[in-house]
Amino acid sequence: MTLRKDIRRAWKDGMIIRVEVNHWRTFRYVVVMENMIVFQVTIGCSHCATCQSRVAHVERALDHTGVKSESVLAEEMLFRVFERVEGEDPLVTLGNAMELTLRPVETVPA
Repeated sequence: MTLRKDIRRAWKDGMIIRVEVNHWRTFRYVVVMENMIVFQVTIGCSHCATCQSRVAHVERALDHTGVKSESVLAEEMLFRVFERVEGEDPLVTLGNAMELTLRPVETVPA
């Protein structure tokens, strides 16, 4: 199964958490599945100056922290896909990996 299909499946089968991210103006979504965590980096594009700065921040932070993830473009949104570690809080795991603070706003029914 490709990551793009995994992301589509995640939106159907995973626990979806809407989060505030540091100083970003719009909410993002985190999808938590049994074996992976998917973070929405961009909303509807990945080419404007704002999106480019967010993508660059995430890439620099991942280089700095050494956390492995894959980048996937689906439905004109950029996602980062991380392996989920059993027993760890997925928002803390993502926040530490990307050097961001993620505050949960709500859990969205799948």
